[in-house]
Amino acid sequence: MESGAHGCADAALALFERFLGPSLLEDVRRSLGVRSGGGLFSAGLTIWLGIRRRLHGGLSIERTWLACSHDVVLRLSPSSKRSQSGVLSASASGYDHARHAIALPLVLAASDLIFAEAQALLNSDPRGWYLIDGTSLTLERTASLAKAFPPASNQHGPIHWPVVKIAVAHDLYSGLSMRPEWGPMHGPNAVSEQALAYKLIERMPEGCGVIADRNFGILQVAWALTGRPMLIRLTDSRAKSMLKGKGTLDQDVDVLHDWRPSPWELSHHQEFTKQMIVEGRIVVRHVIGPKAKKVRVCLFTNDIASSPEELTLLYTKRWNVETDLRSLKQTVNLELVGAQSPDMVAKELVLSIAAYNIVRTIMVQAAELAGVQPRRLSFARAVACIEIFASRGVTTPEAIEEMLILIAGRKQPNRTKKRTFPREQWPHRQKFPSRKAEVVK
Repeated sequence: MESGAHGCADAALALFERFLGPSLLEDVRRSLGVRSGGGLFSAGLTIWLGIRRRLHGGLSIERTWLACSHDVVLRLSPSSKRSQSGVLSASASGYDHARHAIALPLVLAASDLIFAEAQALLNSDPRGWYLIDGTSLTLERTASLAKAFPPASNQHGPIHWPVVKIAVAHDLYSGLSMRPEWGPMHGPNAVSEQALAYKLIERMPEGCGVIADRNFGILQVAWALTGRPMLIRLTDSRAKSMLKGKGTLDQDVDVLHDWRPSPWELSHHQEFTKQMIVEGRIVVRHVIGPKAKKVRVCLFTNDIASSPEELTLLYTKRWNVETDLRSLKQTVNLELVGAQSPDMVAKELVLSIAAYNIVRTIMVQAAELAGVQPRRLSFARAVACIEIFASRGVTTPEAIEEMLILIAGRKQPNRTKKRTFPREQWPHRQKFPSRKAEVVK
C-alpha cells in the first residue's frame, strides 16, 4: 500500500466522487435492497478500484490494490475503522473478495449514474444523436464461461475461447457510452446484435436520435425506433426491393416511403403484423470513397426536412463508434476480458464503460477549454495525461487546467488521403503445435 498523497490529484477520482459520492451510493444500495458488505471495502471503494483497473489497461488485482493510497481508501470508505486507523494489509485478497461479493445490480446502477451525471455536467443534449453498433469480445476459458458463452466451432471442432457479443450506444458529440447489452454469440441461446439493440433503445434518453449501419437496417429496428429520429443505412438488396417502381440504385434517389412487412415476412415471422408501418424517406447517394471509388449509400430516415447531402454527411460520422470500440478494446484492454465467471464478466464490462465515460468527460472539458470538437482528441493521450498528472500529486486548479490543455494539445488529423503505408503485419513463427480445445462437461 502506498502511504503518500499519490492519487489525490487524480482528475478521474475527483469526477468519480462528484458523480458517485458515498452518500449517493448508499441511497442507491438501499433502494435496490442490496445488503451492505461492511468492513474496509465499501461499495464506493470496490467500484473505484474496478474502474481504476480498466483506466490502466487492466491492471492485476494485486497491483491495483498496492497502487491505492491510504488517502483514497479514507475518502471512499470513511466509516471503516481500518481506514481510520491507517493500518491496511498489503495483501490484495480482501479486494479480490469484495469485487466478487459486490452485487451486480449495484454495479449496473452505479454505471448508469455515472453516465447520467456526466451528461448533466457536460450539458449534453438529451435529444442528440446516438451511434449504435456491436462487436465481440474474447473471454477466458473456464467451465462456467464456456457454458454461458459457448465458443465457435468449425469442421475441426470447437474453438478454445468463449466469445461474448455486445451492443453499445455512444453519444455522437461527447462519445459518452450507455451501459452496453451483451449475450452469447454462439450456441443455442445465441443473441443477435439487433436483439441487443432493442434493449438499448428501451433505455435511451427520450427523444434522442439513432444512427446505425446496414446490420441494423431492418424493419424491426425501424419499428423499435418509432417516435425517435433515425438514420439507418440499408443494404443494396433491401433498398432495391423497397424502391420498386420509385427509382433505381444506379441514380440518386430521394423519395418518401412507408416501410411495411412484405407478404413473405408476414407469413414466415410471427413478430410481423400488418400494423407495422414506419413512415419515412429513402435516400440514395453516390459518394467518393477510399481509393477515389464511388460508393453507394442507401439510407432510411424519418427526417423529412434535411437535404440528402446533409443526411449523407451526418451518416459519415457513424464511423466514430468504430474508433470508440477500438479505444475500449485497446486502451481499456477489453479485447480479452480477464474474468472467470459470467457474473464477473458482466462487472468487468460495466466498469470498463464507467471508466471510459469518466475519461470521455475529461476529454470534453479539455475540448471546450481549447475550443475544438471532442472527437478531435485522442482517447489514449487523455488516459496517459490523467495518469501522469495523478502521479504528480498536485491538487491545484492550475494543475488541472494544465492537464486539460495538454490533452487538447494534439488534435487527431482529418484524414483526406489514404495511408502512406500498407495495413499489413509480419507473420508469427509457429514453434509449437496448436492445442485442441478440451470438452467442457
